[in-house]
Amino acid sequence: MSSTRITSRLSLRNLKPLRGAQHSQKRVGRGQGSGHGQTAGRGNNGQKSRSGPGIRPGFEGGQTPITKLFPKRGFVNRNEKTWAPVNLDRIQHWIDEGRLTSSPEYPITARELLLSGCVHDVHDGIKLLGDGAEYFKTPIYITPSRASKSAITAIESNGGKVICKYYNALALRDCVKGRTDRTEAAPTRRDDIIWYSRLRNRGYLSPGALQKVGPLPFVQDRWKTLATDLGMVSAVPIDALSDPTRSLSELYDDNENIPSIHTVDPRQKDRCLVKFRAMIQDTSYSPEMYLARRSDGQCGGWGLADEASDEFSYADLRENTVVWAVNVPGESDWVSEVENAPSFTRSFLTPSHPYKFPIPELPHLGVQVKVYDMSSAEFKSTDVVTLVGIFTMESMSSVLETENEIPVPTLHVLFSKPHSLPIVPPIISPTPTPATLREELISWIATEGLAGDRHAAEWVLLNVIAKVQSRTPPLLPPSLTISRFPSPPSQGLTLSLCAVLSQLLPIAVTIPLSLDLLNSSRFSPESKQEELYAGRLQLPRGTACVVTEGGISEGGIVEQGIMNLRAAQDMMWNQTLDYAFPFSKFAFNTDVTFLVISEGRKSTFFKTHINVPLQPSTGKSDELYKPANQVKLPPVEILTAFRDLVAVRSVLAVPFLSLSHLIPHKTKSAKMGTVTIGDTVSEYIQDDFVKQRKAATKPTEAVTSDDLIRSMTVARLLTLSMNQSDVSIDIWERTKTLLAANATRLEIIGTTESL
Repeated sequence: MSSTRITSRLSLRNLKPLRGAQHSQKRVGRGQGSGHGQTAGRGNNGQKSRSGPGIRPGFEGGQTPITKLFPKRGFVNRNEKTWAPVNLDRIQHWIDEGRLTSSPEYPITARELLLSGCVHDVHDGIKLLGDGAEYFKTPIYITPSRASKSAITAIESNGGKVICKYYNALALRDCVKGRTDRTEAAPTRRDDIIWYSRLRNRGYLSPGALQKVGPLPFVQDRWKTLATDLGMVSAVPIDALSDPTRSLSELYDDNENIPSIHTVDPRQKDRCLVKFRAMIQDTSYSPEMYLARRSDGQCGGWGLADEASDEFSYADLRENTVVWAVNVPGESDWVSEVENAPSFTRSFLTPSHPYKFPIPELPHLGVQVKVYDMSSAEFKSTDVVTLVGIFTMESMSSVLETENEIPVPTLHVLFSKPHSLPIVPPIISPTPTPATLREELISWIATEGLAGDRHAAEWVLLNVIAKVQSRTPPLLPPSLTISRFPSPPSQGLTLSLCAVLSQLLPIAVTIPLSLDLLNSSRFSPESKQEELYAGRLQLPRGTACVVTEGGISEGGIVEQGIMNLRAAQDMMWNQTLDYAFPFSKFAFNTDVTFLVISEGRKSTFFKTHINVPLQPSTGKSDELYKPANQVKLPPVEILTAFRDLVAVRSVLAVPFLSLSHLIPHKTKSAKMGTVTIGDTVSEYIQDDFVKQRKAATKPTEAVTSDDLIRSMTVARLLTLSMNQSDVSIDIWERTKTLLAANATRLEIIGTTESL
């Protein structure tokens, strides 16, 4: 029986060449050293002889590519809209020619403006502008896409109505073609919803705007429904979303209903809403972390927190700014009366951290302030602000957690309002003419504070109204010394002039120099243990500082005293104060006027710009020292006018028919005014300076450039005290007379320094 060999069936899937029938391809053209042929015509060197995908697109051999030499600037804003502007004078011209009409049933829209030729293209909508508002006299009804504030005011003042309406591209096309059968689209972008929901924009989604317009035929009921559907029943939620701090400020704009921090005891009434007018003393604290979202989903911060737990989300962590604030040092009691807030006379709390108040021997309140709105937390040292927030007691943020933590007053700020000069609001009151008021003010200062010396009183007035006008070139307030000032007849009496200035100025500080004060206290702030210790010269802008030398007795001055004197001298001449830190010093700008009271012919320690010897009236030297309650005050209306003239007023009012009808004049107080010198007066001063130099018979009598600068400074201050804005020839002559009278006094006492 023969065997049969069974082989697999031949098919396409098992076809393959015989072994050795094929050879692998030999790679050539890879270079001489590769062993795979030569260069194959590609050369020996260069990028083109290399294998691989080649150089990247845009590579230019190592040089700066053209895409970097000429980069693409800007970007294409997909949300940008191009408005077709139209001014009120053009609309009035079209109305006068009879090319435009409007009525409550048929307001002016983009269709009427385009068909009449008032605009040549509607683009993305019509924007109404207020140019030519003085020529616009016709009441119209108009519905543009946008309108400026001036245009809205002009239209409504003439009895017209304006409502701004949103149009997308399709709705604008339907408006131009006159189609009213299709429902117009509502705004979808958040910015558009916010804009058209505000009353000031007269948006058609604002209930206040619709109420102001009234039930006109073109006002659709759908607009009210649309506003409700979008959650825009009130503009307050929209403003709160876009700017919560501003919304809170507007919500609590009636400050009279917010209690002062001095009337609340946080130990008895925790987490009370208060207001605090304060000076920022220390901004060196490190930021603090807090949980913005608590475990129950409610808002955190502002003193609200869960119990200590290790389980929290880092995404819920936020940062706040911590500063230390104190009540304004040297603030006068009448400032609190203007602000309708109680003055700082007592405190429910024991003063904590007295080393952080510039005048530690006086009662004060120091508060730890926590600011949660980082965009508005740009506080600087000596800034005066009004803080509104939640008052409580907490431990110091800079202190490590221990068992003996001492709670300090803490204010969680909701919003703040900075105070620039003046720190009090303008007082609108009927006043005499500036010239008469100035003479009455000088007489009152002389009678109650300087024993009848009107010449010295006028110099005091010029001193307290001075301020820093410019840093470059330096136009700084001149310092003043009143020399030959009698010593007090007995201990314990206060200077009458200080009481007068406290009734006149918002902030007035007295530094009674003594050897103990110089050697043991600090005039400049100093950083110790990550805290800023206050100095006596850490004062807010606009402060009038009175330095008395009557308490100096025999003894020695140590290094600390010399540093204090140097700090005061630098502040008088340069208006800067050095803050001492562990490894460096930084000079901070100041704006403080200095008045030095000296018993000698000149100041013992300081070189001031002007020295005025005191000449009290006969038998009135004892009136230079008396208690503050014995200073005779003028009537309330006159005293208010004095304060307005010197440091408060931003508008001057004169009576017209009655006190309820006041005509405001755009004039500023002497402290806030600015002075210019015209070309005619400038040439006159220059010629007068040349004449004075030629008239000098001795080199010592020659007028120097420093004398000219001093005279120009006094002329500016004299102009401000007269409530004027331009130096006149008459004022220049009065300046020369004033300086000559003072020079005569200096010759009598035998000194020529500090004219």
